[in-house]
Amino acid sequence: MDLEEVCTKNFRIRLEQIRKIRDNVLPQSELQMQKAKETTKETKQNVDRLRSIMTEKAAQIKEIIDSILTESLRELETLGDYAVSEMDNQEKEIQKYITKVETIHEECTLSMMSEKSDDFLSDIKSIRNISLNTIPTVSKAILTFSDGNLSKNIIKKQFGFLRKQTQ
Repeated sequence: MDLEEVCTKNFRIRLEQIRKIRDNVLPQSELQMQKAKETTKETKQNVDRLRSIMTEKAAQIKEIIDSILTESLRELETLGDYAVSEMDNQEKEIQKYITKVETIHEECTLSMMSEKSDDFLSDIKSIRNISLNTIPTVSKAILTFSDGNLSKNIIKKQFGFLRKQTQ
């Protein structure tokens, strides 16, 4: 082959390559680029949608927790008021007992100071009949909080999981 034939042959090959690139490869590449841009746009929209779903789910969980806290605080207030009332009544009962004992103590002391023996003897008879009940006992109203088992995994199960799929 001479140089002209080689050049002509290579020129034709090059023209065929240019035609294939122009007619096939470039249009297909441009279609792929368009698909890629659409896929990127869809992915961004999907990410935004998932962000909204997650934010809404977190708000629902927070709302449930706030509701539980409100109910628990109401229950604590009710039980606390009752417990404090019981403790106040206990104090009143002990104060009544102390007043009764102080009165008896004062009567006994006064009878000892009496100058008349008849008064003293009659007071002794009446004091013997006085029965001192046992001192009221003090009890405690103990309120406790049994905290639940907080676990990130349990909350995450209720929240939901994110997965990636490739198509």
